[in-house]
Amino acid sequence: MYHTLTITLLAGALGFIPAFQLSAADSEPGKQSGAMPNPGAQYGGKDFYPSSEYPVGFRGDGTGYFPGATPVTNWVEGTLKTVTRPRVPGQWSEKIVPIDDKGTNIVWKTEMPGWVNSQPIVVGDRVFTYAEPDRLVCVDANTGKIRWTAVNNPYLAAGITEPLATTVREMAYMYHVLDSLNTGWREYNARKDDTARYYTIMVDTVLPRMRDRLKTMDPDGNWDTLAATHIEAFRQYLTKLKTLKEETPQSSLKEDFNKLKGASMQGVIKGRIDILCKSGKGADSIFVPLSCGRWGNMVGWQMSVPVSDGRYVYASFGESTTACYDLDGRLVWAKHYALPNKSSTDTVQSPLLVGDILVDMHGGDKTLRGLDTKTGAMKWEAPTQGDFAFGKGSGYFVGSHKVVRLVCDGKLVDVIVTSLCNIIRASDGKILGVLPFTVGGACGGPSISNSGDIVWKATTGDAVSTPYIAYRLKFDGPDKVTATEIWRRPRVPAQYCGLVTTPKFCVFENTTDPQTGNILSPSKLGSISNILAGNTLIWMKGESSWENKRGDDGLISTTFFTADLTDPAKPIPLADMNILGSKILPRCVEYEKYAPELLADETYWGSWGARPFHACYSDTVMFPSGNRLFIRTLAHLYCIGDPKVSYDWNASSRPKDVTAGLAK
Repeated sequence: MYHTLTITLLAGALGFIPAFQLSAADSEPGKQSGAMPNPGAQYGGKDFYPSSEYPVGFRGDGTGYFPGATPVTNWVEGTLKTVTRPRVPGQWSEKIVPIDDKGTNIVWKTEMPGWVNSQPIVVGDRVFTYAEPDRLVCVDANTGKIRWTAVNNPYLAAGITEPLATTVREMAYMYHVLDSLNTGWREYNARKDDTARYYTIMVDTVLPRMRDRLKTMDPDGNWDTLAATHIEAFRQYLTKLKTLKEETPQSSLKEDFNKLKGASMQGVIKGRIDILCKSGKGADSIFVPLSCGRWGNMVGWQMSVPVSDGRYVYASFGESTTACYDLDGRLVWAKHYALPNKSSTDTVQSPLLVGDILVDMHGGDKTLRGLDTKTGAMKWEAPTQGDFAFGKGSGYFVGSHKVVRLVCDGKLVDVIVTSLCNIIRASDGKILGVLPFTVGGACGGPSISNSGDIVWKATTGDAVSTPYIAYRLKFDGPDKVTATEIWRRPRVPAQYCGLVTTPKFCVFENTTDPQTGNILSPSKLGSISNILAGNTLIWMKGESSWENKRGDDGLISTTFFTADLTDPAKPIPLADMNILGSKILPRCVEYEKYAPELLADETYWGSWGARPFHACYSDTVMFPSGNRLFIRTLAHLYCIGDPKVSYDWNASSRPKDVTAGLAK
């Protein structure tokens, strides 16, 4: 059942400190002792434009706080209707979905060229977002028109020259299709008739299409024989599948399925890619991941968030490339930095920008790299994990690390506090100290943030009940930072909640005093995706979807809540029915090219094995700018606001030389 929730929230008086603040007590612009001057605008404000000192990326400056934003507080995509359908015999499910486009406060909605779970960023009149598996997309903030799409080829970045780089890129697309079908999850979760139909399509259409294309691209690959072996394995498997009774234990298929995978062309494609890449680089080999860690097809290669200094956009591609583009989509540089582990989830974390250093995440949980923003050349490497981190259980794989600005001998020094507890000087990668975080737990969530020199650490995610712990950071000499615990408090078990931090309060599942850790109100608020835009807290409460169905009742909806946090004593719920949704048909470029028949199948989607079925599944999907709120769902980019009022971003806030260099 769908339940309308009653929310009682707390609030706090809001102030503003630039992104890298010195002290939580210094809450007025320009009054930080030694702080860099405020650029004249607040994050999210109409007069704000990013710079190297004040970049925009994951959750804005990493805090989720946009003090200058003035978004609308209610919106809906269309007329709402309650839809009911049976989930299993004897049980019914309800959800509320928009059934038309007669919405409120929807300025525009643009279909994206590929699905993604990520947050957009706004750079003036341009919105940047990703599209799976390898695209950076620039959208006009005023009109929703796609200005340009840059497609990243990791093999080019790794040094493979054309036309070979294009050949192996296309072979990798084929591998993606086969890999998602052959995960085995479909065997244990889908209905037998559906599975048989999917494999029949593969046998009759998809594999022959791939075979013919592979023969053209790679005539030395013996593709006729390999395809025939694969097709025959499919036929034998289908024969057994169709004779099984419904009550037959699914585990009885495991051995047969493993044999099928052993005959699969995907392994051969991988081998041929390796051989071709070696031939393209002499004796050297490269590693570009082929199997994506798509947990439930929710985590793709592009779950990170780009970062921008207002002149360039820096993108982290999960297939092992970091790239720099100008605002018109021209590639400035691209570097291949291979992952230490063969999992694309190593790069879910978002890159950071600290002056002329771009912090690259392709070292996974092992290594951070500081890259020169002008060339992409590596300037330093440093271990990600500190002495007190408990393996990967400290929230590593989601969110990002946190940049904190401290004072050392009267000078400002930027340090990177990693989610695995190291404290690293951003300029040279030197380890300065560690967070003594001695509790373990599962990964997930943006698990580290700061307000001035106070840093909070937690583990957020599935069934985790580790405490919130706050540390005050201080330089004790030019090369040493000490982290002193100042408070800790328990948290709600299994509460998956993004951290929002401001100078005067922070939002966990409660609002908390950053100096003491005291809960300002017992009221619960927030969920997986939280931001504070001006005085308005906005969060994605959840989505309602039905797996394995894409018909009239296969609509997907996502609900956002808003609340006024101006007065900490009198929180004001604003809206709990801000619903976006439609017949979500997220685009999958690999399937569109090689297996469109599968996409045409009504049931070929869902959590495991095919294309994602959810609306959005990310720690942050929103980015406020001026009087607009930009939301990236799986299939679309939305602009939320009053359509009768123009986007109020002040174009004069962009440096004149940047404006002069932009294409008209």
